[in-house]
Amino acid sequence: MIDQIRDGNSTIILGAGGGGKSMFMRYLWLSYFEKSDGKIPFFLELRNINSLSHKSFEDFIYHTIVKSGSAIRQQDFRASLKAGEIILFLDGFDEINFDRRDAVQERILELHDNNPNLTIVVTSRSDERFIGWHGFTVARVMPLSRDNSRLLIERAERLALD
Repeated sequence: MIDQIRDGNSTIILGAGGGGKSMFMRYLWLSYFEKSDGKIPFFLELRNINSLSHKSFEDFIYHTIVKSGSAIRQQDFRASLKAGEIILFLDGFDEINFDRRDAVQERILELHDNNPNLTIVVTSRSDERFIGWHGFTVARVMPLSRDNSRLLIERAERLALD
């Protein structure tokens, strides 16, 4: 899946609450700082859109980035989207208020369609709406069994000791 994302495939990562989607998303985002592949990674928590009134999803993204201290001009940001120089990590679609989800979905799909070189990665709990997201690959986070959870903790403990 990581290779597919690095190849520019927009992806939806689905899984149960607490299943590790956000942690995996942060890992992906941070991995782009180590090996950027010529892309600028931006991580946005979609729950923040609940309190905003931006008309354009692109404006929401831009203003979130500027708020974080970036000096990028809006016209340069738009050009970077078009050129595929940005990868967007949009975490927590399921945390968007129900009354806003359809509009946000429409805006994400519009942003994707208008910028075919842009890579977008979205996390969410499972939802049938994602069946209609053409141009996105759907991946699922598998739940950890008790034995796999134990193995993961043991490995983390060994790594911490090394």
